[in-house]
Amino acid sequence: MGSEFGPSISYGMMIKQYRSGGRDDHRYAPGRGVDFIKKSVVFGSPDLNRTGTAHTERQNGTMRHKIGRTRRLAYCFSKRFENHVAAVALGYVWYNLGWIVKGLRMTPAMALGVTDHLWTIEEFHDAITEAARTPQDKPLTTS
Repeated sequence: MGSEFGPSISYGMMIKQYRSGGRDDHRYAPGRGVDFIKKSVVFGSPDLNRTGTAHTERQNGTMRHKIGRTRRLAYCFSKRFENHVAAVALGYVWYNLGWIVKGLRMTPAMALGVTDHLWTIEEFHDAITEAARTPQDKPLTTS
């Protein structure tokens, strides 16, 4: 993992141990026993008191709301996996470049310094169509 993110990454994991089966199935109202939540260090030295799932669950809920293909019982769906991947990627890119997050009062890309302005839909369209038009480099072959 250090080779992907660099040596300064700290990664902790939180696992929730739900009981399964019959009357003891508490997925929606879990019993908060001692063994319910287990936190462990995966890489680096994370603060396990700050390790949680709230940010991930909020991001998943936001993307499920914005990308219709990920909702249950939706009219829009992908017949091909490649189309689904493209739709999800477009949703995440638009969220990061063209959507102002209330808590940040700017886009996530602006908060990270990736861009200095809110992208318009026209600018976004031009960028993705230009990327699709750019030919891929291929090695020369002899006839």
